Amino acid sequence: MRRFALPLVFAFGCTPLAPFRTDAGVDAGSAGGGTPAGSITGGGSAASTGGSGGGTPISIDFTWTTLGFPPGFALQSVSARPGELYAVTFTGELLRSTGGALTAVPGFSFFDASDVYVSPSGKVYVTGSRNAALVCTVGDCAMGANYVATSNSTLTDFFVGVCGLGERVFAVGTGTSLEGILFEYTNNAFRRVSTSLGVGGVRNCIVTPNGDVFVAGFDGVARVVGTAATPEPINLGGQTARWRYVALATDGGAITDGLLVGGLGSYRSARRGVTGQWTTLPADPRGMELIGVVALAEHEFLAVGTPASPSGTRFLLFDGAWRAVDPPPLVV
Repeated sequence: MRRFALPLVFAFGCTPLAPFRTDAGVDAGSAGGGTPAGSITGGGSAASTGGSGGGTPISIDFTWTTLGFPPGFALQSVSARPGELYAVTFTGELLRSTGGALTAVPGFSFFDASDVYVSPSGKVYVTGSRNAALVCTVGDCAMGANYVATSNSTLTDFFVGVCGLGERVFAVGTGTSLEGILFEYTNNAFRRVSTSLGVGGVRNCIVTPNGDVFVAGFDGVARVVGTAATPEPINLGGQTARWRYVALATDGGAITDGLLVGGLGSYRSARRGVTGQWTTLPADPRGMELIGVVALAEHEFLAVGTPASPSGTRFLLFDGAWRAVDPPPLVV
């Protein structure tokens, strides 16, 4: 069975993109997270030839889902477990859905909210853009009163994002010299695991099944094993890029494929080889910057970006080459 390092749920910028689910695929496996019940379907089929790995073709049917939410809210980040989804907004609200429309969690307010992670047991972690977080690990997380303010161990360390694998939760941030920092939530606080990750402008992290953490930043990717961080080399091929997000596919704990996405005047991406070196793919002029990516299957990824025009290509599928997703997702 294939397992992937990111749940198949994301939202970026002001677009109310809702989650999708995969099913009916050969070796499609599970991506963790989950899709709430009551989905509104409007998707299609995306076929893969198995990417560079060859072998049995992978065919995945995914379904786009729309979840209505109160007007005036712009989603910043989304995380889900089976049957429940949480989202934070740019104005500090925490929204929740169990299959219907997103509704605000009563009593929750966190103006600096930047990212959210919900664990399989329903614990919710919301990091801010400074050094604070609101965490619900006891009681009903649909009630704002059960969220406890939690700072990291150093007041000058600012959070950027949060990630997890099961009940193990990490956060990434920056220090006074803008070096990348990895934290882990232990003993009711986020505590430093590794500093000076070797990549600047950190943006996101993901956790592989064996507990390694990958951190993506403007400069590239660092792999953290225990407390030791090692930047992975990128062959730019004479090109330039600013990286934003990383996704990995794994099989039995081993990384089988990976994509790093970003931009610099065009959609930019790099693919991970089995040796851990990343090689850039040709620039794609259909957009300005790819701002998120998830693994769908062993050699298949879905990315979202900022198109070059309002009617341009926002969603791209990679199965050896990039192509626009058709039909596009429904939005509300």
